[in-house]
Amino acid sequence: MNALKEAIQRNDGDTVAALLDAQPDLVRDTYFLSDQPTTCPKCGARTQFTDGPQQAHMCGPCDYVFLAEEDPNPEPPMDLDREPIDLHAAALRGDVVTIRQAAHAGDDLDALNSRGMTAAHLALAGAYSYDHGKDRWEVSKPHLAAFHELLACGASVDVLNRQGFSVRQQADIMGLTDPDGPTTPTQLFGPLDRFAAVCEAVEQGNAQALRDNLASVPPDLGQRLRDPDGLGPNLLHVAANKGNAEVLGLLLRAPGLSRSDVLNAPHFGMTPLYMAASTGNVDAVHALLDAGARLDTDAVASPLHVAAEQRSPAVLAALLERGLASPSVRDTNQATPLHVAARKGNSEHCRLLVEAGADLDARDSLERTPRQVAAGNAAVLAAMDDGVAARNARLADEQRQEQQAHTVGSQPLAHATLEARLAALEAENAQLRAERTTLKAALEGVLGVDESPAPLSGRPNPKR
Repeated sequence: MNALKEAIQRNDGDTVAALLDAQPDLVRDTYFLSDQPTTCPKCGARTQFTDGPQQAHMCGPCDYVFLAEEDPNPEPPMDLDREPIDLHAAALRGDVVTIRQAAHAGDDLDALNSRGMTAAHLALAGAYSYDHGKDRWEVSKPHLAAFHELLACGASVDVLNRQGFSVRQQADIMGLTDPDGPTTPTQLFGPLDRFAAVCEAVEQGNAQALRDNLASVPPDLGQRLRDPDGLGPNLLHVAANKGNAEVLGLLLRAPGLSRSDVLNAPHFGMTPLYMAASTGNVDAVHALLDAGARLDTDAVASPLHVAAEQRSPAVLAALLERGLASPSVRDTNQATPLHVAARKGNSEHCRLLVEAGADLDARDSLERTPRQVAAGNAAVLAAMDDGVAARNARLADEQRQEQQAHTVGSQPLAHATLEARLAALEAENAQLRAERTTLKAALEGVLGVDESPAPLSGRPNPKR
């Protein structure tokens, strides 16, 4: 990163290109020269950049790197003599593409047509209608999309038509935002405040409205919601507290919400996982666990404690299955989840906790063990005994499997050892055979000497 910063400061395009080729992940974003940001998109500071058809920008304060390059398919320059786009006809058709072209061309989005209506008035009128025969509201998705496109492009909802009504007043007259109407003001005018629209969709558990608004997601969905005491929850807290797995899944796929600091953020000591566990929604719990939620982030108690209180053991089983925290974790009263389950009389919960390894001898702040808390409840005490038996059986099975694996794994080693011993014995036999041959040759030499004539005596010859 330092080498890249120095190369950009020197306006050394060749070195910058080589560094980015070697480490392409340094580049966070790429823009066209025609619409590149004038400051750092992350912190707003001025950037340093290189010259040329591909400019490398780097922000000194936050080390944010982005490229600005020529558009391979640039849009033709505006033709001042072109025929004007019929924006009002596009609104009547629900034609989003034409509306976008008109906005890009700089057309007046709030102009009145010959009948004194703006395009937004017309699109809104086509978006909703009431079918009296079926006694229900009908929604035209193309017209609603056209209305939202007009708002996103800058059309005003406060311009009056010839009858003196603004778009907001038209919505009221049509009854669109009445208590029994088809939408709410926040959703109808969502493009004017996307974050508010997302918040309302999450609060109401409206997955479709959430999908529509996440398409133009605000930059920081992980922010805390507006709250008088400044300690508001984030969107994950709200969705988890509702136990809505579908909404949680949509949020967790959105930028910024799957970060660990957001995913495990406490709100009065409660994380989103804690809240989801308190609702008893197993799918919501799994969604958060799959995203990386931790079990050890709450100041008051853990999700295991709140799951031990639920009537159904499903959430507790899901948490224990992940093995992310000790089943004997303590709350502020030094109680374990087993104490909680015993106090609530949840026998199946007790069995699951004991089987998972919960400490039967753990004592709470009143010096009580889980068995003492469950005194008098035969079903809970029996469940604890069943848990002990199941745990012992599981441990014995694991030990047996480990021994079998060790035995199977040691067979190649034993085979290799036998082969080595056999080779050593064969080498020893070969050496013995060689020694035998040598000794035999020496023995034959000795026997040959014994059969040769005896040497002459050393006595003097008397005939001399």
